[in-house]
Amino acid sequence: MAKHKSNTAMALLIVGGLCLLIGIALVAVSLILNDGTAQDTLVYDVMLYGGAGFGALGFLIAVASIVSSGKQRQRKKSESRQAEHMGDVELSLDGTATYNGQTVEYIPNQETYEFVNMGKRQSIDDKFEQIGKMGKTQFVIYVAKLFSLKGYEVQLTPVADNHDIDMIIKKEGQTRAVGCLLAGKVLSAQDVKIVNEGKDFYQAAAAMSVTNMFFDRSALDYAKSHGMVLVDRNVLADEYMR
Repeated sequence: MAKHKSNTAMALLIVGGLCLLIGIALVAVSLILNDGTAQDTLVYDVMLYGGAGFGALGFLIAVASIVSSGKQRQRKKSESRQAEHMGDVELSLDGTATYNGQTVEYIPNQETYEFVNMGKRQSIDDKFEQIGKMGKTQFVIYVAKLFSLKGYEVQLTPVADNHDIDMIIKKEGQTRAVGCLLAGKVLSAQDVKIVNEGKDFYQAAAAMSVTNMFFDRSALDYAKSHGMVLVDRNVLADEYMR
């Protein structure tokens, strides 16, 4: 796809250059043929204004192709930087994640809450009480751990500029872009829409929103019409915490 776009931009640049050369040639010929007595002739007018038109068209096409090529190069650089950030990740409930052997501490020690221990017999209410004390990044790492325990391959995205996608999960050939929504209210279609739009940046097949709360009817309708998966408090407890 990228190669096709690159070829298109090059073709436009060539066409634009040819139009510009034709325009310059026509204007030049018209000026050479004009001896001062043929200014009102049809041939002179056609060549002069036609040449000017070809030149302007060629210039616009060339500029458009250059701008398009610049955007493609910028997109490739962005995707390259994104790929560098998305290495294999080993997750821990202590607020850290390991990228390709290097440990990154996401949460300063003074802000670290006691994470839900997957080995303790806690009630669901106790677990969600703990989750309510987490920060966004803690919640992301916790959800990533839950997915990993369910057999998903998990890749965390960068903390900043991640297009509202916190992780990419893969299982049985299916890839989903996941947005974690730590909230204190019922979530609407607008809340899940940003996750669905962010999936395209990672070229994921589908989007998923995970929250510690619930989704209202507008969110459910939006998810249904866009093929999203919504994981609310009840689904999180029943399918991932037990």
